[in-house]
Amino acid sequence: MFRFLIKLIFFIPYRLVFWTCIKGKLPKGGVVLVANHRSYTDGLTLFFALPRRVHIMARASLFKGFLGWFFKKILMFPVDREKPLAFMKYSLNTLKKNESLLIFPEGTRNLNADEAMALKSGASAIAIKAGVSVVPVILNRAPRPFRRTKIKIGSPIDTTDVIRDELTGKISETMQAMLNGFEIAPKRKKWDKIPIDTARAVVVRGAESGHEILLIKRNRLGYRDGADYFTTPGGHIDKGESARDASAREVLEETGITVNPIRLIYKRIRGDGKLVDNEMESFWWCEYTDGEIFINPESEEYQPDASDRLRRHDGTPVGTYEPVWVPLSSLANPDFDLKPDILKSQILADIEKYGMRMTRQTILLKS
Repeated sequence: MFRFLIKLIFFIPYRLVFWTCIKGKLPKGGVVLVANHRSYTDGLTLFFALPRRVHIMARASLFKGFLGWFFKKILMFPVDREKPLAFMKYSLNTLKKNESLLIFPEGTRNLNADEAMALKSGASAIAIKAGVSVVPVILNRAPRPFRRTKIKIGSPIDTTDVIRDELTGKISETMQAMLNGFEIAPKRKKWDKIPIDTARAVVVRGAESGHEILLIKRNRLGYRDGADYFTTPGGHIDKGESARDASAREVLEETGITVNPIRLIYKRIRGDGKLVDNEMESFWWCEYTDGEIFINPESEEYQPDASDRLRRHDGTPVGTYEPVWVPLSSLANPDFDLKPDILKSQILADIEKYGMRMTRQTILLKS
């Protein structure tokens, strides 16, 4: 009743401010809806626009105080990654009642519209377990006041006799195809046109009281009288390889750590910094997945004749690099030498503002 009254009272005012039009129809019965995620207003826009009773999944941090109470009343459910069983139970009960469940499978807002869509597998697992179809729902832009947002409803994707990862891949491909020619991407800046030739990874792990960042400790002859300095793991992108995939590959090759690239957060112009005749370096915010540090002698970085200062426990020379986990707080030390110089202050400022989710659009590092 509360949800009905909210829709009755606010439907017209909301639609007068947030203009929407829908192409396609929702099927009846239990169904998992998956939507792309660009803005905090996506959930409310779909709440008022979709012609069905929809249970909307949202991150738990939004459910505080009055807003938390309000969101629950309009059938939004907090997704707590620490309590996956509660999320699964609520989802299956909803689908058993032949109602619809809306999930944003990107896991958070994807603020860079030109990035490949990397989906979490939770929606696929729920749909397979419940034996229901998955229906992609696409918004062509982030909803904003007094501009039209088009919503496209795709055809149901059958979940019979498929495994979770296979279904997730199929959903991603379908959503990408629906976005092609439909999505209105943000205006591209001049530096967006410079080709990316290098991918680097910003990997942070640990609890709030003890975050660590994965770095490469380097030492090269002739640099500051033999002083050590640090870089983020990364390297050149192979032919036919995406920058996202290259960032994960480089981390694995250089450190032995497996990561999941979440989003592109920084770009930097290599060379003289001008917008012509240069190449772009990309920095990807990556989620630590698995693995322990090891030094790969097959890596291009391994140059055993370059330095005697760093050695393995058995006495053999390490070369010019050593992967290490460094306390994140070290970046606040003005004497900590991380390349490029702007990276230290930018990472700390962004984590303080956005937290470990790093939900921000890509920016250009100026040095």
